[in-house]
Amino acid sequence: MVFLQGKLYALENITTSQDVVAIDDIVDEHDSNEPRVSRIELLIEGVSWLPERYSLRWPYLLESHGTLLMICRKISYKTEPTFGRRDGVTFVAGSSEFEVFEADFEHHLWTEVRNLGNDQALFLGPRVLKGCPCVSI
Repeated sequence: MVFLQGKLYALENITTSQDVVAIDDIVDEHDSNEPRVSRIELLIEGVSWLPERYSLRWPYLLESHGTLLMICRKISYKTEPTFGRRDGVTFVAGSSEFEVFEADFEHHLWTEVRNLGNDQALFLGPRVLKGCPCVSI
């Protein structure tokens, strides 16, 4: 999830598509200290990813210079026989590839981005993505 320009953005289904929803107007209507969501709007209906054998895709949302980015990590893996285990297989991680897309809310689609410029570093963990400004010395 990312908070950007007064809205909370989230990916609807991270395993099969890149649909983006905006969660609007989180309000406490009756002053009961319990926030309520008044509207959820589908902004981008992404193209579904076809499952690929021996690879996984994992998308992350990030705000960068006032725009919404999706960084998609593709992890390749292989299987190796393991003796002594019930399933007999071990999954071994291989290479990682990254694709970066910018949200185009006017046309309701993702546009691939080839360059983020020289002023930002991205740090990617298992469940988090962080962008930090870079300063040249």
